[in-house]
Amino acid sequence: MKLWARVVLTALVVTVVAARFDLRPAVSAALSAAWAPFLFAVLCYVASQVVTALRWRRVARAAGFAITPAAAIHTYLAGAFFGLFVPTPIGGDAPRVLQLGRLAPGPSQAAIATTFDRLLGLVTLAVLAALAAWRVGDRVPETVIAAVATAAGLAMALWTTLPWLARFAPLPRSLHRLVAADVSRWFTGRFQAVLWTMSAGAHGLQVAAQLGLTRALGLRLDLPLVALCHGVVVVLGSLPLTVAGAGLREGAYVWVLSGAGVDVDRCVALGLLWFAVGVTNAVVGGLVFLAGSRAVPS
Repeated sequence: MKLWARVVLTALVVTVVAARFDLRPAVSAALSAAWAPFLFAVLCYVASQVVTALRWRRVARAAGFAITPAAAIHTYLAGAFFGLFVPTPIGGDAPRVLQLGRLAPGPSQAAIATTFDRLLGLVTLAVLAALAAWRVGDRVPETVIAAVATAAGLAMALWTTLPWLARFAPLPRSLHRLVAADVSRWFTGRFQAVLWTMSAGAHGLQVAAQLGLTRALGLRLDLPLVALCHGVVVVLGSLPLTVAGAGLREGAYVWVLSGAGVDVDRCVALGLLWFAVGVTNAVVGGLVFLAGSRAVPS
């Protein structure tokens, strides 16, 4: 969707929500959230970005890039900062591709590696959300369980057929060779195990961040419910429909948690706090970018 259309849709969503609901209690709840759990959530989120950066480095090194752990972390956090100014779900990936592409074997493989890493994160998230849904049971609407199970099934189908798709994808010959060669490297058993473990660890830290936000609002939700909510929120918030996932993110919290007895005001407040965590992480990335050395050596 084009940027102007997303801006218009975002304005429409915000206008409709503001007209139908009194958002003042939600904003007040978010502003009154306890600081210690919120800071815990920020620390967990930043730590998850560090783990994700190291996972991205492993993928890049397998594709032939000589990038150090420090450079990968610097580039990844800086990408989060620049993502603030590019209102797309993968806006932070563009500066990562540009920086990594300065090294051999070049920008094409940098884009392939970064796309593969992004896909791995989404597939892992879908699987973890499905496992959480199995534990949560009938405490959330059946539509949530059905949607999560379907998403996980489709994600695993895509993942297991990815080597085949890479071989037969209708791509230009030069790009086709790069994709097929890289995917064959990434789909070795031990390498996959390491990547999935790192990806699960990163999402586990983000679930811990979500748990911290629930505590900041005085909620006592169990871990499976928070993990399920996290998966739905991240996926819906990443859809390229509104700017920064506005409205979709808060709607995801309401969809999952209202059936579990959480009032709408605190569901929306959770969405606002999650957005604040993301912005804080981006600010940290900006400070890293300004204070650090060159992210990727030339």
